[in-house]
Amino acid sequence: MKKQLFFTLILNFIFNQSIEISGTIQDINGNSIPKVNIYSNSKGTTSDKEGKFNIIINNNDLITFSHIGYEEKKYTLNNIPDIIILKRMTILGKNIYVNSTLDNRDFYNTPGSITLFDSKKLLKQSNNHLEGLIEQVPNLNYAGSTSRPRYFQIRGIGERSHYAGEGPPNYSVGFFVDGIDYSGIGMVGHLFDIKQLEIFKGPQSTVFGPNAMAGSINITTNDPTPFYTSKIETIFSSDNGRSYSLAIGGPIANNISIRIAGSKHSQNGFRKNLFLDQDNTNGKDETLFRIKLNWSLKNDLNIYYIHKGHYLNNKYDAWAPDNNLALSTYSNRPGQDSQNSKTQALKIHFPNLFNFKTVYKFSNSKTDMIHSYDSDWGNDDLWGNAPYNYDSYYYGYYLAYDYFDQTNRYKNIQSNELTFYSDKNLNLPFNSKMIFGFFKSNTNQGDVANGWLFGGAATDLTSDFSITNSAIYSNLNLNLNQS
Repeated sequence: MKKQLFFTLILNFIFNQSIEISGTIQDINGNSIPKVNIYSNSKGTTSDKEGKFNIIINNNDLITFSHIGYEEKKYTLNNIPDIIILKRMTILGKNIYVNSTLDNRDFYNTPGSITLFDSKKLLKQSNNHLEGLIEQVPNLNYAGSTSRPRYFQIRGIGERSHYAGEGPPNYSVGFFVDGIDYSGIGMVGHLFDIKQLEIFKGPQSTVFGPNAMAGSINITTNDPTPFYTSKIETIFSSDNGRSYSLAIGGPIANNISIRIAGSKHSQNGFRKNLFLDQDNTNGKDETLFRIKLNWSLKNDLNIYYIHKGHYLNNKYDAWAPDNNLALSTYSNRPGQDSQNSKTQALKIHFPNLFNFKTVYKFSNSKTDMIHSYDSDWGNDDLWGNAPYNYDSYYYGYYLAYDYFDQTNRYKNIQSNELTFYSDKNLNLPFNSKMIFGFFKSNTNQGDVANGWLFGGAATDLTSDFSITNSAIYSNLNLNLNQS
């Protein structure tokens, strides 16, 4: 046993004899590189201000030279030079493409003030609606007067409500899903099968028009794929919450791909109506259905079609006179906050023409909404007893303290847009690329309201708005640093 141990020590001494080496580390221009990490299997050091180093290694060690911003190099004792040359290396990060721009190629600057959630980040969230992410976005808020966030504020600018008689449908925060305008009706912010969510802060009118004076919220859903894929999601949560979602897609014919997604969500609404003895008078019942079709023809001609249906048959019973912590309500006539939206959209990519790519976009959405609530927040028994003691015969006749407000609203939006993107440098003194296009939209909105309006001055109101927006836009990018 002793002979074997002695023989092993002799071998280690012969083959692993420690040797001290020294040298200098420079870049390709001969400049010294300080603080380079130099390490072997068992030893480590760094270079000094002049790029010099000393290290003790074994015969068979592999020596590594590493520094941030430089290519890593490795040497054995037999081939290490006296001067080690490290070449500079660009550190590449993950590419992030922003969809909410005129064009997402690198020669257009992306606004700096943006919060972005990609598909991987959204997958880690337990929220199935934008409502659950708003607290994670600085400077983004919403008004709590609807069953789902509909009226947003960015940096303090935006809407708190839009009841009948509060003016035309002109909003400060734009809300878009797959390029379709849902501004003012943003309850459709479901997050199943989403590719990316972007929140811009600051004016975005150049890209999104007048509805984005304070900023914009843009949701992009997953596109069809040329291979088969599917996704299933089931969520069970408190308040009897249940969500069932399914997405499936792939090729259905030559050069034609499809993606179908559907989702169903329900929950009770975190309220207990003591008068009706029910716990779902503020509940949610939401259904989403989406079809996306991609048809790739010859000569770079691509056709994209989207059909969407959002059906939110939500109830609304959120307020109580005593604002109690038990989340109890007393209304005898709970309301509803429903939104049914049907949308079709078409996008066509045409072949290059005179070094320009051409894209045509068309969308048409129809939305019907009902927003109603028990505007006295109570019932006869509640108001007739302490501490309120309302006397219905005080004025000499019976007048119950009972009020109910309801607004039925329809909103139809149709838009057309034709955009030209320069595919190559234009024949100008500098390398230049350009975008120019034409846009037109028609918005029709009508309200039929009943209840305690304008401080009791009216009990019913009918209004209609018809708005047409037309625009011509362009963007020219010049490379003044051309060599």
